[in-house]
Amino acid sequence: MGLVGFNIHTKEAVIFDGGNRAFSTSNLSQVGNAVVAVLSKPEETANQFIYIDSFTATQNEILAELEKATGEKWKVTESTTKEAKTEGQALFAKGDFSGLLLLLKAIFLGEGYGSDFTKDAVLGNEKLGLPNQDLVLTVTALATGKAVY
Repeated sequence: MGLVGFNIHTKEAVIFDGGNRAFSTSNLSQVGNAVVAVLSKPEETANQFIYIDSFTATQNEILAELEKATGEKWKVTESTTKEAKTEGQALFAKGDFSGLLLLLKAIFLGEGYGSDFTKDAVLGNEKLGLPNQDLVLTVTALATGKAVY
């Protein structure tokens, strides 16, 4: 089960808090693009936080695109970020690092953590010259086993 609640192999999703909260997310290729860009522009990027993303979406928007791309209705389980946080803290307190994944889900998908960079930060995509990536491109690539560049 991926960080934001989707399993492409089993066509299952865990939707948190109704699934309508927007969050910014980055494909691994975009992270790599950003690292190269930051290292290429040390004077412009030194000693500052730089927020990047591939796109901002809700879990429900992602689910709709996944169902469209795979041509199948996915099995959906509802949960809450409060439950994820409580269970994650309990597991982590016992030394079980699987609790960390639950805590990360609560941070990415829960209200009040600043994970919608379009609302909570200034994106550095343009400044760094990063390529445009979007939800449809990403989901189509994922569903067909292709890479996103």
